[in-house]
Amino acid sequence: MTIIVTFFIGCIVGAAFTATLFAIVISLINNNGEEKYEEDI
Repeated sequence: MTIIVTFFIGCIVGAAFTATLFAIVISLINNNGEEKYEEDI
């Protein structure tokens, strides 16, 4: 039972960590794209 609970919590933490990294990467890409777009204008 303890192993199942630990695995479940680990999946939640891992998913949250991955989603956070994914959001950070997307925001960085969007920021860089906007800066380049402004420079082109």
